[in-house]
Amino acid sequence: DVSGHGMDAALVMGMTKKLLNIYARRRSNPAEVLSIANEDIQNDLDQSTFVTTFYSILDTKNRSLSMARAGHNPLILFNPKRNPTIQTLQPPGMALGMTGTAKFDQTLEHITLDLQSGDCLVQFTDGLTEAMNHRQEEFGLPRLLEVIQRSGAQEPEYLAFQIDRALERFGCEVGVTVDRRPPRHQPSVTDRRPPFIFTGRARRRPALARRRSQATRN
Repeated sequence: DVSGHGMDAALVMGMTKKLLNIYARRRSNPAEVLSIANEDIQNDLDQSTFVTTFYSILDTKNRSLSMARAGHNPLILFNPKRNPTIQTLQPPGMALGMTGTAKFDQTLEHITLDLQSGDCLVQFTDGLTEAMNHRQEEFGLPRLLEVIQRSGAQEPEYLAFQIDRALERFGCEVGVTVDRRPPRHQPSVTDRRPPFIFTGRARRRPALARRRSQATRN
């Protein structure tokens, strides 16, 4: 997620995605990839521009998710079989472009999550939680967690539908769309159905700015 709006922000987003794509090809540590990307991008951004990123690698063979966070919103984990049933995964880290390599690396942490049957992972940008109603009240993370707690055990499309309904009831003019993508590699272990990646984009209607949310189910 890039600070600012318009063409400049879009160009920075494209550049950042390409850097991550290039550096990720030969590296399996998300923190290392983010560190090298920050070193490259830091000198190209002005002081008011930065990029928040949540970078993770899904290992379908070992059923694990390695991740590092550069100032982005937390990853939400829901599973009625876990205790607690809902968690926010928020490893420390600064946004890309805010500081040099030494300080950036000091704050960055890489963690690995062992996945379990029934895990639901929800990834989103602040455009979802900061969506406002006519009273200028933010939708907020607690309301999003409530929706996931109620509907996270269902299909991702149904979860997206319930998030959409919650936003509408709150008074936000937002719509959620779903893009179902098959895994690139066949997992060695499957549940009732093979894992898939679900991407939802919450988009402001024409009068408002576009917002996005993402979710991944194991």
